[in-house]
Amino acid sequence: MTARAPEAELDVSFRTALGIFVALGVVFFFPAFLPGQGIFGTDYLAGSYQFMEFLSNQLRSGEMPKWVPYVYGGVPLHANPGSTYYPTRLALMWLLPDSRVFPALLMSQLIIGGSGMYLLARELGARTWISFLAGLAFMFTGITMSGLYSGHDGRIIVATFAPLAFFFIHRGMRTGLFSSFAGLAATLGFTLLSFQIQSNYYLLLGGAFWTLFCAWQFREAGRLQVARRMMRALLAVAFAFALSAVNFLPFLDYVAESPRGAEGGRGYEYSTSFSMPPAETIGLAIPEQQGVLATYHGKSFFKQHTEYVGAFVIAMLLLGVVFTRRSRYWIFFAVTTLVALSMSYGGYTPIYRIYYALLPGVDKFRAPSISLFMVSMSLVVMAALTLEALARIREQASEVSRAVRRTGKTAGKERSELDLVGLSALVLAGLAVLLLFVSQVISSEVNESTGWLRFGLFLGFTSILIWAWVTERLPSRILAMALCVVTLVDMWVVTRQFFQIVPPPEEVYAPDDIVQYLRAERDSSRIWVFPFGGPAVYRGVEQVGDNRIPLRNYLMHFGIEQAGGEHGNQLDRWNKYAGAGEKVYVDWHNFLNSAHFRSAANVRYIISGVDLGIPAGDSAAIHMEEVYRGPSAIVYRNNLVLPRAYLVPRVEVIADTDSALAFMNSPAWNPREVAVIDRPLGVTLPGAPLEQAAVITERKPNRVVVRTNTNRPALLVLSDVYAHGWKAYLDDNATPIVITNVAFRGVPVDVGEHTVRFEFDPDELRTGRMISAVLALLLIGYGIWYVVSARRKPREEEEAA
Repeated sequence: MTARAPEAELDVSFRTALGIFVALGVVFFFPAFLPGQGIFGTDYLAGSYQFMEFLSNQLRSGEMPKWVPYVYGGVPLHANPGSTYYPTRLALMWLLPDSRVFPALLMSQLIIGGSGMYLLARELGARTWISFLAGLAFMFTGITMSGLYSGHDGRIIVATFAPLAFFFIHRGMRTGLFSSFAGLAATLGFTLLSFQIQSNYYLLLGGAFWTLFCAWQFREAGRLQVARRMMRALLAVAFAFALSAVNFLPFLDYVAESPRGAEGGRGYEYSTSFSMPPAETIGLAIPEQQGVLATYHGKSFFKQHTEYVGAFVIAMLLLGVVFTRRSRYWIFFAVTTLVALSMSYGGYTPIYRIYYALLPGVDKFRAPSISLFMVSMSLVVMAALTLEALARIREQASEVSRAVRRTGKTAGKERSELDLVGLSALVLAGLAVLLLFVSQVISSEVNESTGWLRFGLFLGFTSILIWAWVTERLPSRILAMALCVVTLVDMWVVTRQFFQIVPPPEEVYAPDDIVQYLRAERDSSRIWVFPFGGPAVYRGVEQVGDNRIPLRNYLMHFGIEQAGGEHGNQLDRWNKYAGAGEKVYVDWHNFLNSAHFRSAANVRYIISGVDLGIPAGDSAAIHMEEVYRGPSAIVYRNNLVLPRAYLVPRVEVIADTDSALAFMNSPAWNPREVAVIDRPLGVTLPGAPLEQAAVITERKPNRVVVRTNTNRPALLVLSDVYAHGWKAYLDDNATPIVITNVAFRGVPVDVGEHTVRFEFDPDELRTGRMISAVLALLLIGYGIWYVVSARRKPREEEEAA
């Protein structure tokens, strides 16, 4: 009897896999690049687009962006956890219009995610077609893809780089090659430059345990070699942090000024906000059970993501419990999954108390569910390991079968194990049938039955394919292609809901009647969007496509400065000045209760969606008056507003912030006559009457110049927020800034004419940029050398042959 030759498997090289990932990314995102269309993202449209636009405009005009004056009285650019210096973002800015940068960035990250998972699976021993399937499953995994809807580019960047980081750690610990640790340094450097600190925290934590595991796994290399490799890994992490010094050096100084930087954090309740209810773990398979987007009906305040990992991954997880549970790698990622899940549950489990108490920095975070990307990555790796184990069982059984045909020997345990795989696949198919039955008996207003039906169908398809394959009714090549198609369609059906096309930003942010009125006034004073009134808040609930979201930074698009806006980490001193809340950063009680607070903050206009009952009039004696009523909102003018820059004759030194606010809340406080400062001026202000003039002659985000003229020493008050890094120069001589009226900048000036220049130029930012630039050049230089060397080596070997 002639023995059957071993079947040829589908070979998917990395180049081929990358090409397919790129093609899929282009197809998926193609609608976002069509004329007259844009991509939806809640945080993206509510606030971050304007920051991206500001960054681009500043760089294109030759200015280095440092300070953003348009929200919350002004904030340092480095206070905003965004991808300001992320290399891909900077490169795309020069290639594409602002409205196309975000979808192009997200598309590139999903391609990186799929490619990184391919490399990791290959590194862990999976054959090429299994590695490609794993890359496909991770590229479209729910927790990453649903980030499109919320517009969380930083989280997507870190999540999609995670497999690549694990790949370089394993390869470096296995081989000791310098190139692997250089790759790790570059990968972590990119994730840290995204400045999504919390996601990076989880990645670094997982990477640390992965490094220890790999050190133990490759301990046969010898203690000295393992120690050297661990030291290189540590140096790679240090290099990555140094590469991102442009983000971290100035931010470390900002922490003390941040509302999140209080000693001990903002409390356990804050840190566990946006935890994942354990019941929503079912979302890994059936997200519809708790609802998706508009149909969500779980315990969280709202939910804009899905945990879905797909029928293929779940099927492999169940089979892995039987066939891969002895694999050390499978066990590691199983433990990682459980730990990350327990962390994502946050306040719903007492375990988080341990993390909160023992892990440094956790008390500064909120939304523990961000750690879910580690669950997705681990489950996909486990799926690849399980499918590889099944492939080897099938391979060994085939060899036994061929030996039986040649020699007539009886089949061994390999054949029995293969039969067990086939039986297990049939059990999964039976489970799929049960899910289909459940879908027919479930009745709900939000139609959970759809999820049970969909998952049952795809689990059934996957199980039957595996059964046909292990029983040798289906060749490996056909299985590979079929599983890829089934997995792609399965993931596409769920995650496509989070990719939504809306009008482009130029339509979303088209100027309304309020903008036209403010433009006509040609007034550079601040405005305060009255934040109360529910749906009536100006631009508080806007219809964008099929979604209703707030456009809180809408006015920033037109260069209009706000007292409020959209920002997740504004200066705490501004919050306290406007009225810091216990459960929110700012509840505006000082602005509501005291006209002095609004006037001293240079708030001339209040825009309200509800009638505040303030009459219209022309008399300047009226403190507030209605000056415009249109279809969008009502505009009120503060007739007693103080100029942006002015001089005061007297000061009151009150170092304690709470005491200073109490003094300022007194009806007797007149900010025009008395300024509250945090420390002595060092000069004496006489009691003589003050004759003064203060004129702003230059005003840019990073620079303000004021010309003063006074008959006696006085304090110049600039009602722009103070932050570490602002410097003042009196007639080109450095002079200290005193924190004035809790939030603003003050500089004493003497008799006569003087020029006071304020510049935002943090030393840490300058140092960080220099360090990041030098290390980036080193990394680029090494990359060029590595590529040239890799190409030259085969050529030299060919010539030698």
